[in-house]
Amino acid sequence: MDRKNATIWRDGLTMTEKKAFWQALAVVGIPNLVIWGALLYFLRAVLPLNGWPLYLIFIALPFPLVFLLYKRYRREVPDGSNINPRLRLTLAILLMALGATKIAGDVLEHRGWSLALRLTPAIGWLAIGGANIRNWRKAKASLPKENLEA
Repeated sequence: MDRKNATIWRDGLTMTEKKAFWQALAVVGIPNLVIWGALLYFLRAVLPLNGWPLYLIFIALPFPLVFLLYKRYRREVPDGSNINPRLRLTLAILLMALGATKIAGDVLEHRGWSLALRLTPAIGWLAIGGANIRNWRKAKASLPKENLEA
């Protein structure tokens, strides 16, 4: 493995050009192919067979993100520790309020699988908000007492 041109990544790991490319391809390609594969499999009865060029275009659309991720992985990737604690708290409050509002609205209007599908993003927003609160607490605890703003 060529370690001369390797970038020291977070946690002391090295990121070579080859590793950065394959990791970016995996991050974009695997979920993209799994999601589109599942959609095309479950909708095969209603989708026309002559539309396959259009399906290939939709499948290929996210792949330019590989190059953006590759460039980011080649540089040192920030792990999020440089984000202002006040911004973390604001994001947490907004995401949790958005998730709670969506849950309340959907529970009143939907039932069954429709409700389950509509609650999935809201639960995700609540989880991301909770993670931001956890990270805010860790950042707040690591700051000196005179620098506490939030």
